[in-house]
Amino acid sequence: MLAAHANRVTILDRVAKALKKLEGMSASSVCASSRSNTAFALMQSAFSFEELVLNPPTPQQIDDFWELYSMLLPTLRYTVWPDPATFDHIRRSYARTSGEGSPVML
Repeated sequence: MLAAHANRVTILDRVAKALKKLEGMSASSVCASSRSNTAFALMQSAFSFEELVLNPPTPQQIDDFWELYSMLLPTLRYTVWPDPATFDHIRRSYARTSGEGSPVML
């Protein structure tokens, strides 16, 4: 149990250091294309961990997360999943309901 906690702390430390490097950078200084610029800006908004640790996400952050999700969905569809027989506890679909009530699946 302690090892798992230590791993989470290490991962969070790495994420925090990576975000610190990106802090203050504009999307155009990091990304080559306008689509990448858009994704970078959405990530900065949706995954603003300094805010999310203390406060629930704002409606704008939620919207930005779902817009980023929609951008990445074509790539995520082709993710190679582990063998279902060996890893039956892993979810292989991520359903959400769009505003119209229709499910969005991978």
